[in-house]
Amino acid sequence: ARLAAGANTVMAATLEHGLPVYNPQSGVIERKAGSGKSDALLGILDALGKHREDFFIWIAGHRSERLMQEGREKLFSADEIRHMKARDRGKETLFAQQKVKYDALVKSLLDLQQSTGLIDPERRAVWEDAWYLPYFRQTEDGGVLGPWSTRGIANQRSTVRRLKGGEQAINDPVENLVNYVARAIDAAMKNEAMRRMVVNLADSGVIAVIEKPNRIDYQRLGKRQGVAKVYLEGEEQLVEVSDPALFRAITMMDMERSNALFMRAARQAKRILTIGTTSMPDFIIRNFMRDSLHSWTINPDGVRAVTSAWAGLKKAYRQDDTLIEMMFAGATFGGGYANAYDPASTAQSLRAILRRKGYSDSQARQFESTILRDGQDVLRRLGGVWSRYRHLSEAAENANRVATYQAALKAGKGRAQAAYEARDLMDFSMQGAAKSMIVLTDMLPFFNARMQGLGKLARAVKANPQAVLKRGGLIVAASVALLAANWDDDRYEELPDWDKDIYWHFFIGDQHFRLPKPFEIGLMFATLPERMIRAIGGKESGKKFAKLVAHNFMEQLAFNPIPQIALPLAESLVNYDFFSGNPIEGMADANLLSGARYDQRTSLLARQIGEQLGWSPKKIDHLITGYTGTLGAYVLGAMDIVLRGMGEYGERPALRVDELPVIKSFLRGSAAPKSTQYSDDFYRMMQQANQVYGTVQRWKRERRLQDSRELQREQRHILASRPRLNRTQQQVRQLNSQIQMIQLHTRLSAEEKRQRIDKLLARRNHIVQQAVKRMNRWFE
Repeated sequence: ARLAAGANTVMAATLEHGLPVYNPQSGVIERKAGSGKSDALLGILDALGKHREDFFIWIAGHRSERLMQEGREKLFSADEIRHMKARDRGKETLFAQQKVKYDALVKSLLDLQQSTGLIDPERRAVWEDAWYLPYFRQTEDGGVLGPWSTRGIANQRSTVRRLKGGEQAINDPVENLVNYVARAIDAAMKNEAMRRMVVNLADSGVIAVIEKPNRIDYQRLGKRQGVAKVYLEGEEQLVEVSDPALFRAITMMDMERSNALFMRAARQAKRILTIGTTSMPDFIIRNFMRDSLHSWTINPDGVRAVTSAWAGLKKAYRQDDTLIEMMFAGATFGGGYANAYDPASTAQSLRAILRRKGYSDSQARQFESTILRDGQDVLRRLGGVWSRYRHLSEAAENANRVATYQAALKAGKGRAQAAYEARDLMDFSMQGAAKSMIVLTDMLPFFNARMQGLGKLARAVKANPQAVLKRGGLIVAASVALLAANWDDDRYEELPDWDKDIYWHFFIGDQHFRLPKPFEIGLMFATLPERMIRAIGGKESGKKFAKLVAHNFMEQLAFNPIPQIALPLAESLVNYDFFSGNPIEGMADANLLSGARYDQRTSLLARQIGEQLGWSPKKIDHLITGYTGTLGAYVLGAMDIVLRGMGEYGERPALRVDELPVIKSFLRGSAAPKSTQYSDDFYRMMQQANQVYGTVQRWKRERRLQDSRELQREQRHILASRPRLNRTQQQVRQLNSQIQMIQLHTRLSAEEKRQRIDKLLARRNHIVQQAVKRMNRWFE
């Protein structure tokens, strides 16, 4: 049943790589022996070239002639049909050749439906010799009357239907055909999953099958809860399911999503952030590395952490036979992001594949005109570049699935089991039927991915606890060894807590490198042991340890319940970044007007907007990146370049290594950090000291002298530290002002600015570090 959710990739394989055939021995769909790209739908369209439209009009003419002979053609006249049939003139050989391949494609879909029980030989025989072309007709509002899929694996039906004719305009033939392919594959896969469920549970007492139900059966059971349909050898059967959970699983009846305005907006906000983050190259590389270690930890069949993933990446990028085999089995994700349930998405998939095949923009637009009506897709302008980039992204997503699939086959497992394990590595189609889970998945970015990661880890531990814990133990040992190497290194100590928790850090010479930790496995086998040892070793208090553990579960595992649509705004209102655990605006900003609250890291666009509207530029930046992710940060960086050329900002300081896109995720260089954990601790200490001092002064004014003296006695060390903290803060302000002046200097070169700013940053970091080390023991 899990592989049935992979209809999108099976459809993509059928569109591009060959003809599908169901193999009952292996239990999966495979590419038909001898078929290839030229036999797939896109291969046919490619061979037809500029004559595609004439070809389908020619087929439509022959089909309409048949409908007219049966008295059911109500749209075309006899003269129009003759004209349509004549569209092959001068192209007879080409059309005859491609008609053979077109018929083979239609036949393969009929074979697929017959082999999975949706139709019987008698019903499909009527269609094999016909000039078949799907006639889904347009409704008055522009919709399409077509063979849309149902949720769940139950209640499917074949795409073979009696021709009824109709007076509505026929939807575009190519789009009709693509939708027909999608529906046939989706229905066949789901019906086969349902059939297997019936066979496996036949003697369990959980289900009861009513073979060849009559009218009385339908009247008795038709509206009863717990009754589903399945086709066996082309005959519709009724299945009574006594287990409510099983019935919900096969019908997905509880998967209806709310269409309330807030939920629609919440889903859109989540989608924007997800796309703005996951489509960026640095995320793709980090995710590939995380998946590689995750796969090695939980896989029982000998997947290697680096070499297997790299070999899988090459296979996935080349789209070799292994990947195509997995696509036909429904074991991959991507495939042009084809959507068997969404015609517009299907058309988008076709467009992406056409560009990968080398079509120019003009050719792609010509083809799009036959299957798309809106013409507003901005990705069209990116052409082949975006398509190749997306192809690389899909290859990275499927690399570890290929490694898992090959390891399973090498271990002697069957194709169906290997395909299942590859898909189960991280199955984004799973999300549960609980209403609360559906709502949270709709509103919280990456929540479902983290739930599936935890679920997969739990299943792996349950199935093979010794192997998983052994590999997890190796990760613990390596993480602790690295922590020991960094124990007395101030460069590690000054890293922000969030940076320590989601990366492994290496200092080689004066260079700083880091590697991303897997989310669930990294938290369990790296971050928690590291934090525990730091607490035992006196690097952190017990209170801070508990706070950091809770913070990691909230942020790293995406457990923060605030919807994405509200989260950046809520963070701005309370001046707190939940991810980093730090304020958005520092204490020094409290003494400034909102429009003047910026530092060297604040974008020029946010500064200009803030000055005009009286809003905090720091919070404007936070809102933009909070709602759009990494993409928003890149856009702000690009706008800085534009605005510097238009205004009197002087040349931008030369880029540091930790400012270079993509590279900064892994190489941090040797320059002084722009922000450190010592800075965060310093402002926390300042805030605590000011709060104690303010409370003492208030109680004195209120004549609560005893309480005031008691508080002074209890917090005497913090109060004694306050003057020194204030002096340090004044020094920091002066250094920040110098940095701002250098940034805006119009005569200094980019390199001169960078050298001077880095020196001031190093000096500022040292001053703050010394202050924290001297006084931190008095603060919690």
